[in-house]
Amino acid sequence: GSVIWGPKNFGYSGFFHDISTDVTDGGAFVANYTAGVVLKVDSNGNIILTRNILAATKVNACAVDGGLYVGAGDYHRDTYKLDAAGNIQWMKSCFPSCYTYPRGVSPVDGGLYVTSGWPD
Repeated sequence: GSVIWGPKNFGYSGFFHDISTDVTDGGAFVANYTAGVVLKVDSNGNIILTRNILAATKVNACAVDGGLYVGAGDYHRDTYKLDAAGNIQWMKSCFPSCYTYPRGVSPVDGGLYVTSGWPD
């Protein structure tokens, strides 16, 4: 495919760890671990919203409600649920363990699937 826009650092140093497309509006969510920020950008690469989340590493858009799940911290141990406006709805630490790895979101009901590693 053709590159529509990019590369961009969106004015932040460090590296962007993950990206997840937002099928509700064609934009994307991106996580910058170093800066501790999650951004929502539109399909042209313009920043729509910014949420500070320390050590944000993994993002998964939720097509059901337009929100987002964010994994953060060492081994992605913290799990956040954000609504479509970027407000934190809830946060769980070490859920289901302190070694929480890739996440997936059901396109049917917005449920979160989490895998974890070593037991605590």
